[in-house]
Amino acid sequence: MCNDLFLTESFSSLTAYKTWSALRDVLAALSEKLPQNKEFSSLLRCAHLLSVRTSSAGHKQLFEIGAKAAVSLLRYTNYLVPDKAFFEAGIACRAIGWNNMAFVFLNRFLDICDAIEDGSTDMLDHSDFSDTDIPYDIVLPEDYSITEDDREEAKEWVLAVSMDQRVQQVLNTDERGCYEDHC
Repeated sequence: MCNDLFLTESFSSLTAYKTWSALRDVLAALSEKLPQNKEFSSLLRCAHLLSVRTSSAGHKQLFEIGAKAAVSLLRYTNYLVPDKAFFEAGIACRAIGWNNMAFVFLNRFLDICDAIEDGSTDMLDHSDFSDTDIPYDIVLPEDYSITEDDREEAKEWVLAVSMDQRVQQVLNTDERGCYEDHC
């Protein structure tokens, strides 16, 4: 049930909030009854972040919280549609001016789109994510989850930004030097 929802529902629309919050509540109840089940715990965290992401949609004062949730959702790309997750994280980061992170995530999104076209993840370079808990083992969708216009816009932005000396292909790190996943 969770996987079907993760593959079909919106990650950022305000209308999807009821779905994600209801799923979160069910998973919270299951996690209480089966605390040793790590799968339910992971699904609960994913559903919670989706609830946060969707509840912040459309509220300008909550854009940063929504972006943090979108970035944290990348930990769950083994459950979520990976091209959609990286696209939404990249767009959210770009919207609040985190251009380095937006560049990394949108570049990964484009790499995943290439992998979808090729039908294989064999050529994906994981070096940008080596010090993170973002999974390498992802399941490619049969088709793109993002429209061709949005894919082209992302590609043009990545190409334009790659010429900018101020933007680097690095993820933000915290004071310990660890990947700053925000949530």
